[in-house]
Amino acid sequence: MEKETIVKQAERLVDGELTLGELFAVTHEELMGTSSLALLMAAHGNYGEAHTIMEGLLALAPKSGFLFTVQSEVCQMEGDKERVQTLLRVSEEMEMGDNERIRRGELALWAENRPLAQREIERVRACASTEAFQRRFQKLQTRLAS
Repeated sequence: MEKETIVKQAERLVDGELTLGELFAVTHEELMGTSSLALLMAAHGNYGEAHTIMEGLLALAPKSGFLFTVQSEVCQMEGDKERVQTLLRVSEEMEMGDNERIRRGELALWAENRPLAQREIERVRACASTEAFQRRFQKLQTRLAS
């Protein structure tokens, strides 16, 4: 790589136009796979290790709504409602898919934040989706209505 290219990428990184993950060409699949490891660690009670993994992933992709959702799941396993609410609020405007929005709605309800859960439901796009997704969506809407 030429010196000029390195300097331009460094400037883009400093300006926030480029993330570490983009710089090192880390794929979404790699982020997803590694975040699964964090969830496994948390499921076995290794919360410190799970948080360390997630902090590293978020350093690579700080604008990933998916990763913030996974970090929220780790905090849920730990029983930390306040941190779940904070993570969900911080990442509310980030891009993510409908499945993440549904999961975020479920997490918000668990953390006793009905307004946030309602906002997540409202963000779910009307699209052709699987039957399983529709059941999950209806279940969350029912829980919100009660």
